[in-house]
Amino acid sequence: MELIKIKSDEFDDIYQQMEASFIRDEIRDYGDALALLEEPCYTLFHIVENGTHVGFISVWVFDGFAFAEHFVICAEYRNCGYGGRAIRLVAERFGTVVLEAETPEIELAARRIAFYERNGFVCNRVPYMQPPYRKDSAPVRLVLMSTPKLLPDPDAVIATLYRYVYKKEYIRGDLA
Repeated sequence: MELIKIKSDEFDDIYQQMEASFIRDEIRDYGDALALLEEPCYTLFHIVENGTHVGFISVWVFDGFAFAEHFVICAEYRNCGYGGRAIRLVAERFGTVVLEAETPEIELAARRIAFYERNGFVCNRVPYMQPPYRKDSAPVRLVLMSTPKLLPDPDAVIATLYRYVYKKEYIRGDLA
């Protein structure tokens, strides 16, 4: 399995996959998402198995950790082990990896958290609100997960995510 950097002329296909895989509030508008390809700490990768595109993942690389923002295995390749292999490959390549997951109130979200836990992630027991991607959206309460262990300073990680990923100011204690 390989992670291959997506070229800008391949972005339209990936954005269509994002639209098919996430609700509107979970992704940026097309122009904002395309502009991220110019961000120095952001990379959008194809997940490739034996020459076949099986999914994609976007990764922000910061001092001390990487943030896996959007992760998709194409529907026809799900439940074949590609997701676990891909997320472990990201962890091997980038070291400490942080991601956001839906709170486990519904079965699908609980299964998603269990998937990440099976692949070495732990739930950081800190309040976390994902800022909105779009002006007409609301923040969403999520679970902040990390591998290989709990974050020693979750507030510093949250402040970094707010500043670079969401372009928002984070004030310590705002999420309680």
